Amino acid sequence: MRTSRPVYYAGDPVVVIFQSTHPADIMGTASIIVSGPAGTVTAGTVNIFGEVTYQYTISGSFLSIPGYYTVSVVMDMFGETYEGSASFQVVQRTPFDFTVSISPLTLTVKKGETARFNWAVTYSDPSYEGTVFTWDVSGLDRSMRVNVARGVLDIATSDATPPGTYSFTFSLSARGLTRSATATLIVEALFDYSLSISPNSQTVNIGEEASYTVTVNLVSGAAQPVSLTLTGLPGDISYVFTPPSGTPTYTSTLKVDASSSSSPGSYTLTVTATGGGIAKTATATLIVNEKDFKLSASPETITVEQGDSTSLQVEVKPLGKFDKPVSLTVSGVPSGVTAKFTVPSGVPPYTSTLNLNVALSTHEGPYTLTVQGEGGEKIHSIKVTLNVEKKPFTLTVHPEVEGIKVKVTGTLTPPLPGAKITLRYHSHTHGEGEEGETITREVNVKPDGGFSDEFTPGTLGEWDVRASLSDDEGNVIAVSEGEYFTVEKSFVNELSLLMSRNPLILVLPVLAIIIAAVAAILIRRRRKIRPGPMQGPVYCQNCGAALKVEDEFCPSCGARKS
Repeated sequence: MRTSRPVYYAGDPVVVIFQSTHPADIMGTASIIVSGPAGTVTAGTVNIFGEVTYQYTISGSFLSIPGYYTVSVVMDMFGETYEGSASFQVVQRTPFDFTVSISPLTLTVKKGETARFNWAVTYSDPSYEGTVFTWDVSGLDRSMRVNVARGVLDIATSDATPPGTYSFTFSLSARGLTRSATATLIVEALFDYSLSISPNSQTVNIGEEASYTVTVNLVSGAAQPVSLTLTGLPGDISYVFTPPSGTPTYTSTLKVDASSSSSPGSYTLTVTATGGGIAKTATATLIVNEKDFKLSASPETITVEQGDSTSLQVEVKPLGKFDKPVSLTVSGVPSGVTAKFTVPSGVPPYTSTLNLNVALSTHEGPYTLTVQGEGGEKIHSIKVTLNVEKKPFTLTVHPEVEGIKVKVTGTLTPPLPGAKITLRYHSHTHGEGEEGETITREVNVKPDGGFSDEFTPGTLGEWDVRASLSDDEGNVIAVSEGEYFTVEKSFVNELSLLMSRNPLILVLPVLAIIIAAVAAILIRRRRKIRPGPMQGPVYCQNCGAALKVEDEFCPSCGARKS
């Protein structure tokens, strides 16, 4: 015989398991006797047959005292005694208590999915195993549904469940005690995205390309890869996405190439995006025109200073099999600018240079020029920008005085060969209340930017000179600083100035001298050839020296011949 377990808690029933070896067809009566700290008691009697296993439950207050016990089964049959025994221990029971645990501590699900947590109870003593509990869950949204089974806690979210983080408490109650455990449920929004394409419509000619911008925006949930495809184009028009896929939010450039196309018409492009189990579409229109031509300019913006020249290249390209002459014209040219094409007309492809000569009088500022091409019943135009900037001219002058003459040199920067520089001379020597003399002279600029002038003032004293440059319309665009110089008042300068004004004053004395000299020569010649009577030797009346006929004075004493 034996007991169901070796140790029992005080007050617990004890199960005795036994079997008799007497013949199977004979029934006897067995007594169940328990001996322990409180003494020996007969727990009961039972009729038994041989070779049959019996279980007998013993209960009573005599089992509430901790200690060691012996249970015996005794049967008397036909003068013979059959007996067996077993031992067990009774211990004091631990007070009822328990703890609750839940796992995992954090769980993430998509909106509309069910989260499953596992829970377990640990008792203060294994004997409490099987205790019946009541449960409660707090901290969840009302849109969630909770189901608790043995060891399992299911929380079902719905489409109405707001995405977010929920810290909830799971509680169990039994025998007046409540114990709890906490965990976190994270509800994520379902992955979603939007798809758009811009512009909605484009028009190209055969031979050209068009570009669209495809945008994939993340709407909700954790981003997942989304790929792009296109339908709706004929086979001779190619396309490419750059990039062809990505993780939202991202943009992709759709380039459509009609350079090899022979299929004019209107096409609906359908962009399909797939990712995260979701497919979306967006549409746009592509219109492909038949054979045509195309204009382009390089550069599209040019900057030039007043008085300079510039140019740009206009390229005329055929689209498809276009083979008609195209004429070029330009409009919007500002006043003072001349424009001329080197090739005004031709069959594409060809390139023409548009030369622009900008006068000094052209007002500064931006101008929009329209280059138009016309041919084969097609007209196209392009815009270019001409920025005219003010020419940063600087003028300098330097006067040098030599006697009554003034030599003025100057420089125009940057050089403008052939330009006319106006020199204004102004006298500061004048009477009170009178305006000084002003003289204006013009000189030409040399290739190196230099210019010069020689000037003889009409008044001695202090002067200044100033140089200026004007445009074709007479507007002054550059002025030098005034430079002062002085022509000294002296006798020589006064005389020189007088003679410069009246050249005859210098000529008359010279003429008088010349006339006197000529007269003296003529008188001498007359005396030499004048005939006279024959005379003998002539002597000086002063000293008696012999004189020649032609002597006018005595060579000895110098007395005049009488």
